Amino acid sequence: MALTAEQIATGEALLATFAQRVPESVRDKLVYIVRQEGNAFILYESRPWWSNPEVWHDSGVAKFTYVQSRQVWKLHRRDRNLNWHWYERLPESISLAALCDEVHEDPWHYFWG
Repeated sequence: MALTAEQIATGEALLATFAQRVPESVRDKLVYIVRQEGNAFILYESRPWWSNPEVWHDSGVAKFTYVQSRQVWKLHRRDRNLNWHWYERLPESISLAALCDEVHEDPWHYFWG
């Protein structure tokens, strides 16, 4: 089942806070964008391609998936092979905000290195 309009609005507002991580002085070289895909939000880091700065490349940072049957959000991280895995420290929560906080804090350095 797809997300409700309220869940989409709340998710977009929560994930918009990631854009604030980027200092204004480098926003022409780095931005964070969010895409809603079905029952998930995916946070991407976008940078100019090294060989062609006119073309921007998106790389997944975190994936937040809503499981309607259990009414929980699941958090996924990406590995070096670009595969998504459940984030072991806090794999799910009834609160999307709690998962966003976990990504912001990144105590295991999975999201920001």
